[in-house]
Amino acid sequence: MAFAEGRAQDAISGYRASYEEDGCAVCGLFDLARAYERAGERDSALAVYERAITTPGLFRLFEEAATLAATYKRLGELYEERGDVVKARDYYGRFVDLWQGADPELQPVVRDVRQRLVKLTAEGAR
Repeated sequence: MAFAEGRAQDAISGYRASYEEDGCAVCGLFDLARAYERAGERDSALAVYERAITTPGLFRLFEEAATLAATYKRLGELYEERGDVVKARDYYGRFVDLWQGADPELQPVVRDVRQRLVKLTAEGAR
């Protein structure tokens, strides 16, 4: 509710409390990262997105089914903003690999990320 109402700090507190109580290694991390972004805390968001894809856990599959592609895309964007071309290309590449066979209505997103990947590759070659 707090996130939807734009109360980012309350959302962060709520997501953190839920994460600590849940016992799931990755459940809720995507939402927590989004709340950090909404609060303007990009470094914290980046760290939580990274934790979401690197933390081992029994229930990862259930959480990642809905969030993995968005996490890869967001990590690519955040690293691109920071000027970290290597990591941006890595995460954009993971996104494209994951969604290359996505439904037709999702292909514009895949094309956009592919274009970003091509641009970053060309810039890296200079």
